[in-house]
Amino acid sequence: MDLSMRDRTISVIFCLFVTIYPFLIISWEKTFYYTNVKAYYLIGFSILLCALISLFSDKRKISNVQLEQLGKAEWLLLLLLLLVGVSTVQSLQISLVGYLTEHNGILVMFSYALLFMIASRFVHPDWHQKIINFLAISASLCSVYGIAQHYGTNLLSQDIVMDYAYKNRSFSFFDNPDYFGAFLVLAVIMVFTLYLAADKRINELLYLFILCLLGVALLGSETRSAWLGSLIGLLMLSVLVAWKRKDLWKKWIAVFIVIILTFVVMNIFSQQDYLARAKSIVEDVHKIATNVDSNTAGATRWYIWKITLPLIKEYFWFGSGPNTFHLVFHPGIDPDFWKYLSGGPIYDVNNDYLHIALTLGVPALMVYLLFLAVILYNGFHSAKVLSGERQIIAYGCLAAITGYLVQAFFNISVVSVAPYFWIILGISYSYTVTSNK
Repeated sequence: MDLSMRDRTISVIFCLFVTIYPFLIISWEKTFYYTNVKAYYLIGFSILLCALISLFSDKRKISNVQLEQLGKAEWLLLLLLLLVGVSTVQSLQISLVGYLTEHNGILVMFSYALLFMIASRFVHPDWHQKIINFLAISASLCSVYGIAQHYGTNLLSQDIVMDYAYKNRSFSFFDNPDYFGAFLVLAVIMVFTLYLAADKRINELLYLFILCLLGVALLGSETRSAWLGSLIGLLMLSVLVAWKRKDLWKKWIAVFIVIILTFVVMNIFSQQDYLARAKSIVEDVHKIATNVDSNTAGATRWYIWKITLPLIKEYFWFGSGPNTFHLVFHPGIDPDFWKYLSGGPIYDVNNDYLHIALTLGVPALMVYLLFLAVILYNGFHSAKVLSGERQIIAYGCLAAITGYLVQAFFNISVVSVAPYFWIILGISYSYTVTSNK
């Protein structure tokens, strides 16, 4: 089978994956955490992709990607995997996958790396928009269910349990409103990208409707970090694309009118005061700046970050090990622990960067940040030389990556959302790979 058939097959499978992945919640064990089972579906999908590439490639050259063709980003990714491996070997408790809310084991990280490599090397650029379209479909269905949750509809067994903890905050199929919000950051920005790239009126209206749907679900999640990440990503894409093209100004104005109307209508007709929740972002910043009751800022995130920093010094080089946060973060590390964290167990640092530093080590964090910097730097340079629809898609990926990284200051990477992030990273990097050929 020739190269084009291989790429086409892999592209079709990618479309299928981004569509059905959120709904892979059938578990073979007694747990209410959908995320736990998704890790194994992800690993299985990665194995399938490896098998297809091996099957379709020249047997004398298992892959057309030679070592000398690898770019800086790919070498950094390999170095990151090596550091994750070392961290796993010396871990306080060896964990290859993870459990419940923590899934940062080396098998999961390896799966993320595969998604990135395959999206950048084997998915044809003609399929990028199709993949994003299927993401839009999937996100729409998730949003419909999330909105239903917000207004009291509980169809699945997990909903009843989680509803006790999150009240009216919608979490769809993602276990946690924060995780659902992180997913919607990527979805909202990529659908906005499709809207700007649309050249038919019917498509524009369809994408505008989907944006409304995602916007309502995003508000219903009440995830402030996702609101902030989405806003920054949308503004970034507006500056990079809409601001420079007068033919897109009407589209841009229509979207932001819809966003404002959606916020106003939801704030009026919902039991929640979204305006007050949005204002609380500024209030938390003021608490930190004035050091007045700062430990409660960000739903006690500021306190968690403060008492995590000394732990990072203790596990500086290789971290405590993947999925070991619960072993090092406990009431014995600070006398005020129960004063600020009496509401229940804490499963993570609530900051992806600090979480990586603590569990995988500071060198791993530095490599990860450098990897992201290379992706963004190359992405901007590649997007400048593109034109038309592909340029909009390229800038859209960069905006989505940025929005996701912003919300990651307040959440960690989870296996129910991260695959989409790594696929978008791969799509963005694919333009760099293409320009270097």
